[in-house]
Amino acid sequence: MSRLAVSRQARDLLDGLITVHRELPVRRENPAVDVIARNHPVAPRPAYGPEQHRAALDRRRADIGRPADAAVELNAVDQRAAELDRRITDLLDFSALARDGRTGREPRS
Repeated sequence: MSRLAVSRQARDLLDGLITVHRELPVRRENPAVDVIARNHPVAPRPAYGPEQHRAALDRRRADIGRPADAAVELNAVDQRAAELDRRITDLLDFSALARDGRTGREPRS
């Protein structure tokens, strides 16, 4: 085994993960039970019905729509913050001009 493989295996063992890299035969007490289990076919069936599938898709679509609504609200907040920043800059410029005794442009409201 390479050093990387040994390192991974050591990490897995420390995490409680025990892996077997080959198939080992299983000894059963009663071999007849194993024969019965092999002869009983398992019919595949869907895990969810059509109603559950539709409900899951509706939930997924609703989850996808939530971030889009949040993006619209965040854009509005960003625009408001930019407007307030512009107004603060205008007021500071106006106060600096008034302090120097000069008349300049009036602040925009």
